[in-house]
Amino acid sequence: MIRLLKHMSIPEGKKAVKSDLMIVYRLQKGENGKADKYVLYDVYSEESDYGGEAPAGTEEVEFVAVPLGSTGADAVTLDGCYVNVKGSSADPHICGKSWLQVLSILGCDTEHCQAGGKFYVDDSYFPNYSGDVLEIEDFSCGGRMVGGHLVPLGCNQQPGENDTVYLATICNNHNTKQLRQFTYQGVTYTASQSGTGLGFFMYLDDVLGAELYGYMTRATIEEAIRAEDDFERKATEEGGSPERVPHAVPSGRTIRR
Repeated sequence: MIRLLKHMSIPEGKKAVKSDLMIVYRLQKGENGKADKYVLYDVYSEESDYGGEAPAGTEEVEFVAVPLGSTGADAVTLDGCYVNVKGSSADPHICGKSWLQVLSILGCDTEHCQAGGKFYVDDSYFPNYSGDVLEIEDFSCGGRMVGGHLVPLGCNQQPGENDTVYLATICNNHNTKQLRQFTYQGVTYTASQSGTGLGFFMYLDDVLGAELYGYMTRATIEEAIRAEDDFERKATEEGGSPERVPHAVPSGRTIRR
């Protein structure tokens, strides 16, 4: 089920994003002693199926939708090497056309692939390769534009493990292509891992993208749910519109620019 936290305010120090757009986070249960967290998942739509709306007083829900502004949404310049968030394209909600709405609201180009038509490889996925960075000539741009979820090259690509996730307009090929092997100077190299959108990196040359919280802690969301319940109860009792509820910024957030 989903809970709509319509009155969650923007983080302290952030500018308000003028938009009614809501972003969905999904509960990810911690494994091997790791804490539960809510991970970036979807752009909210009333037409999507989240199992119904959870009633007030329900603290554990699988999905929560929060205002775009409360995600720390901001337009940033992306300049450097980036990789796709691991596994993102396997879930139709986490990467796709709907995320272009976020980029559009923040003033980003949503018509052209920002990766410049190039696919590159180094030892990031191919530890036995020790040569210079290579361009993969067999790959090229193609398909519709999507809002790709990216992290800088060298960062953990598992969704929810990075405090900040970046969005940029990329083509479907940059979002979904896989590079499992390549041959250079007669030697064939095999990737250490494979999956949708993996095996290569892309270079973004001073382009405008967006950043969002990659996850919010369970404690943050539970606090916001309780505050939303208080907000709705007060609104009902007073018949008016109380102040917006406070928002606890996720701890340990690191911004990379």
